[in-house]
Amino acid sequence: MIKEFIDDDNTYQQWAQTHQRGFIINTTRSKSPSYMVLHRATCEHIRIYSAKRPYGAFTERTYIKIAAETKAELHNWARAHGCSKLSDKCSCTP
Repeated sequence: MIKEFIDDDNTYQQWAQTHQRGFIINTTRSKSPSYMVLHRATCEHIRIYSAKRPYGAFTERTYIKIAAETKAELHNWARAHGCSKLSDKCSCTP
């Protein structure tokens, strides 16, 4: 099941914490097909607050998150939103 997180870092963080085997697309608020990056739910770049990523940075400003239990669900969601080149490799892992 796809979950969209817009303007709600708290619920997004709770989902990521309770679905650590899940996956998340980081995308712009407009759901631009040219920027959809797949991450694991445990990825620190899309979950850990820092000076560069203060509270609200994940879903309450420029970006939103699309989450699901499987990569396949997110690939289907991305295709439905015009993205033919969803990255299937988390940018924070080697």
